Amino acid sequence: MAQLLGAFWDVYFQLKDDLQPPTESAEDVARRHRDIYLSVLGGDPEAAEQAMTAHFEGVWSRLRAVGVTADD
Repeated sequence: MAQLLGAFWDVYFQLKDDLQPPTESAEDVARRHRDIYLSVLGGDPEAAEQAMTAHFEGVWSRLRAVGVTADD
């Protein structure tokens, strides 16, 4: 998992100057982190997966806008 996240962030940081600014507020980001934490703490893998997907959607949408896909 750490290796996958590392690769994701490597791509992100290589392209960050080309990306649009985030549209999420700091409160939204904090809520998404809390949702991940609580689902893991509660032992709910489905909720954890959904929370992680929701958390990364903002970044993925910014990457897609410059032509990066999950297949890259």
